[in-house]
Amino acid sequence: MKIHKEYLSHKFFCRAFLLLFCFCSCLTPKLKSDESLLTHLRYSTHFRLAKGFPFQKPQHKKWETKEYIFHVYSRSFAQGDVVYLELLPQDVLSSFPIKPRLFFNGREMPLSKTVFGYRSFFGIPTTLKPGSYPLQVQLGKPFESISVAQNQSLASSHPTYPGRKDFTITVRKKKFSESKRRIYIRRRKKALSARKLRARHKKIHRFIAEKKKAYSRFTDEIFIRSELAHPLEKHYVTSPFWIKRHVARFQRIGKRTIQLKPRVRIHKGIDLRARTGTPIYSIADGRVVIAKRMVFEGNFVLVEHGQGIFSGYMHLSKINVRKNKKIRSGQLIGYSGATGAVSGAHLHLLLQIRNVPVDPLSLLSLPVRDETDTTQKL
Repeated sequence: MKIHKEYLSHKFFCRAFLLLFCFCSCLTPKLKSDESLLTHLRYSTHFRLAKGFPFQKPQHKKWETKEYIFHVYSRSFAQGDVVYLELLPQDVLSSFPIKPRLFFNGREMPLSKTVFGYRSFFGIPTTLKPGSYPLQVQLGKPFESISVAQNQSLASSHPTYPGRKDFTITVRKKKFSESKRRIYIRRRKKALSARKLRARHKKIHRFIAEKKKAYSRFTDEIFIRSELAHPLEKHYVTSPFWIKRHVARFQRIGKRTIQLKPRVRIHKGIDLRARTGTPIYSIADGRVVIAKRMVFEGNFVLVEHGQGIFSGYMHLSKINVRKNKKIRSGQLIGYSGATGAVSGAHLHLLLQIRNVPVDPLSLLSLPVRDETDTTQKL
């Protein structure tokens, strides 16, 4: 009988502790995913982060001259990363007499004018070898070189002047994996007739031309504000960026189907696990330039973010936006599915900056601010 009383007493205290814990949990305010706030320096960038997403604090480089302050941010300055830059005059109340010019590795990068100065995005190509590369800022004459490298071949092509400041940013090597597992794309049960096959090929070429025309759009203005969003509510990568994949191929000869040598393809986006009907959100502000069904992409939405920056969402089961409509970061654009050339339901997310494919998730580390924000950075 004594053991029975001790058992009841222990059981009572366990239940009381559990009820107290649940009551305290209800009183504690929980931060919803769409209310996620991460603060960088003296101003705030709002991120709508998915559950399980490993946020990475960006690396920051800051340089100063008599005329301006130069900020450069990137997730890790590695191959395939997005880079965000801001150019601010030393005197907050003044502005640049003429528009500056920015060059990275010998190529001019566009600058978008803001209230605080200028800003720009560019992508580090995956094919760019690890090392240091030059980054120049030109404020009329003379040409002042801010060297991000000790690259003699490129440095010799630009004149140097006394009093210049030299800095170094090293592009890091990114290890891109390779999957030997074969990917089997869903095939038709019946072969298409010659007439239908010709019509399909014409449709594919028409879609290719349409995408090429959309990617050629360019505006100096950047639509991206200080709010960025993960496209899903739960984060799980099924196929990472720039992975080499082996896609199975087949050939029909009469009634027989012969398996051919697999084709090796580089994955220029990222695949995220999403069951059919999962809500998909825009990662940043922009304008819809494509919203239709295509052959390989399935239901496809392409969003322009300005300065030649585009994000794409493939294989959707349903599209909730229309062409030429402006959308905001975190806005519902559709639902995931298995349309197009797929092996199963998922979201294929891509990000391209002036024809340079980059890892879309590297954008979700950058402290982007509104073009009207006049807060001076540290």
